[in-house]
Amino acid sequence: MSEDRVWIDFSQDEALVLFEWIADFNELYDDDEHPTVEEFVRGKLEAGLQRQVNVLFSPRYGDEHREARARLQAEYGLDEDQPSA
Repeated sequence: MSEDRVWIDFSQDEALVLFEWIADFNELYDDDEHPTVEEFVRGKLEAGLQRQVNVLFSPRYGDEHREARARLQAEYGLDEDQPSA
C-alpha cells in the first residue's frame, strides 16, 4: 500500500455540508451485498468528517446545516433557491 497521503482543507461549513451529502448518498446507494472500493473510500471520508465536524451532536444540527449551506451559497455566489444535491 502506498504511504503517500493527501490532505484536504475545508472550513467547518464546507465539512458539514459535505458530511451531510456523503451520509445521505451512502444511505441511498450503499450495497451491503456487493460493496465497492468506492463505497469503502466514501465511508472513510464520511468517518473522517464525522470526527472533525463540531456540530454533529448539536440539538440544532438541522438549523446548523441549513445555515452552513446558506453561508456557502452566499460565499460562492450561488442562487439561494438552488436545491441541495
